[in-house]
Amino acid sequence: MDQRKLVWLIPIIVVTVVIVYMYPFGDTEVQEEPVQIDLLFKSNWVLQSLMIDSQEITFSEPRKVTILFDENGEVEGSGGCNTFFGEYQISGEYQMKSPGIEGEGIIGAGGSLSFGVIATTEMACIESEDIMEQEAQFYSALNKVSSFQLIFSSLILSSQDEQTILRLRLA
Repeated sequence: MDQRKLVWLIPIIVVTVVIVYMYPFGDTEVQEEPVQIDLLFKSNWVLQSLMIDSQEITFSEPRKVTILFDENGEVEGSGGCNTFFGEYQISGEYQMKSPGIEGEGIIGAGGSLSFGVIATTEMACIESEDIMEQEAQFYSALNKVSSFQLIFSSLILSSQDEQTILRLRLA
């Protein structure tokens, strides 16, 4: 090879190598939207499933059972017939991670959760015999909750023995 060509080729190779090592190709960061604890407070949560003794309870009526948490420790919602309100406490917050392209990406949040006394209205829903029983099961399940997990747009409430009790989704 001609020395004049080599004199020009060496700097071009050196600059190319430096650029390649300094500028990463592709996206090396996980682009998932992190699930933060404040997602808990942004919307009504609608009941998807209720578990009692590892058995899923199916509601006979397509009534909306909802929960709304506010940032001040107060909770309200609907049990399907009656509305309810009360207090809750969160502690031991943590983030859940999943392996990403490189490193780990945040996919959820969680922590301890307990409800205080839940007060309800006392309407009688006479259009279906099952509604009042189902509502009672829902309120009973709230009393057993000891932890929560936010995973994407789902809220999972679990008992002390880590059994899922309630599964909700963003409204």
